[in-house]
Amino acid sequence: MVAAAAAVATPCAAGGFKLLVSRGVNFVTRVSKDSVAFSLVDGALELRVNGAFAKKVSVLRVRRASAEIFDQDGWSAAVPQHMFARLEEKLRRLASSVPVPVLDVLALAPEPADRVSCRTTTAIVQMRAGTGEMLISWIKPETLCQETGEILQKEMTEVWYPAKLAAAGGPASAALAGSALDSAAPAARSVVRNVAKWVSVQASSVLLVIEAASVEGQVLASEAWPVLSSAGVQRAVVLVAPALENA
Repeated sequence: MVAAAAAVATPCAAGGFKLLVSRGVNFVTRVSKDSVAFSLVDGALELRVNGAFAKKVSVLRVRRASAEIFDQDGWSAAVPQHMFARLEEKLRRLASSVPVPVLDVLALAPEPADRVSCRTTTAIVQMRAGTGEMLISWIKPETLCQETGEILQKEMTEVWYPAKLAAAGGPASAALAGSALDSAAPAARSVVRNVAKWVSVQASSVLLVIEAASVEGQVLASEAWPVLSSAGVQRAVVLVAPALENA
């Protein structure tokens, strides 16, 4: 069920209609039967439970396999299966207007998703060239230096669409500055900072994998590293340089 909608200022071309954008999303959880509502309040995404408890949301995590939604603290809501796809789409639109990062839980973990990232794991954070995606892999610290570490969980968020970035200034996989790099701001940069801030709280240590010859790598270095530094979390970086062609 979707809350009341508000008209945005730009009218549609035909008939003078205005596009309606949902102010919020609400549903009843399938397990606990709690009433859950997400809405925009004073420029932030707010979560309300049973009309009595409220908190600001800085990160959302979605696990489609179990139709669950998690917030930055690991609080979870089991969405009714029949309405999950539609609710997820509307919640993503709502979150993107703030913007609040929405992470997809890609790999199921042996532990629940709300317990994997609790200062007992190392987070490997990277943005692969040409994808516009930010990927977080959670690994046990003692397996980090082994050839095959045990990945507890993988999460991904789309920071920007590569096609949009390319249209703004050139191919997203190239080493660019100027207009192409600037086009990643401010919403995309805010997403990267918010994810980095959340990871710095959850992980025991953070490893940044930076692809130097890409817009993704430049944004990750310029936005995530300062956040990790100010948070005081144990951190390291791996710089991936492009292979040199033989003359």
